Amino acid sequence: MTTPQVQGMTPPQAEESNPLQFEGMTPQQMEERIRQLERELSQVRETPQGNDSTQGEVIRQQSEMIARLNEMTRRQGEMITRLNETTRQQGEVIARLNEETRQQAEMIARLNEANSQQREVITPRIATRPRISETWMRAREFAVAFLCLSRLVFSTDAEINISIYLWIGFALVYVWLIKNRILSVYASYQHKAPLKYSLSSASACFGTCLLAFYFYRQSQNLTISQILHLCVLAINGSMLETVSHHNLLVNGVTRDGLKLWTTVH
Repeated sequence: MTTPQVQGMTPPQAEESNPLQFEGMTPQQMEERIRQLERELSQVRETPQGNDSTQGEVIRQQSEMIARLNEMTRRQGEMITRLNETTRQQGEVIARLNEETRQQAEMIARLNEANSQQREVITPRIATRPRISETWMRAREFAVAFLCLSRLVFSTDAEINISIYLWIGFALVYVWLIKNRILSVYASYQHKAPLKYSLSSASACFGTCLLAFYFYRQSQNLTISQILHLCVLAINGSMLETVSHHNLLVNGVTRDGLKLWTTVH
């Protein structure tokens, strides 16, 4: 069996007839090329040649081409291995980044949840205070109207003996209320809130206390009319204190933030 491509060719002709196209070859193409060259080399070795030097040169050239192809295949294999390792490392980096991103998202979600819980704890009392104050105002208005009507009905001068202990209890309560009214005025001044509501509440408290002291100096026995009158003044003072407290809340003053005064509804 003869191979027309090789038989009778000089070494330069054999090299030109088998140009190596190494650039752009894949490993599969190189393996196919190596098998082809090996087949041609075996055919050349089996074919009797008249010129041994020419045949030997062709065999040497084809052996060199096979060796170069094997070397290029090995290098491409190493390059593919390095690329696979790089791809694996990049995959690990991407996985770590995804895990860090997930942890950051969880942390942000927990912070948002904590902030929302803090807002829910802090704001409900402030948010509901105007509604509560309005309810108290309506109740006190009805109480004042009822007491005024009772004063008209019970216009008798019948007296009720008031124990000295009740007077002492009344005095202690109003000392505590006056202290709260003074602190309310101070809070309004400190936080630059309107002073008129706090001053009105303090004035009503002082007025009720002075009137009670005047009744006590006259006699320890109070008429029904005097008792109702004191009740009306006390309720009016409580209404003014509610307005003052609402004014402080509107201006950003809370009980927890001030820690100086308390209110009585």
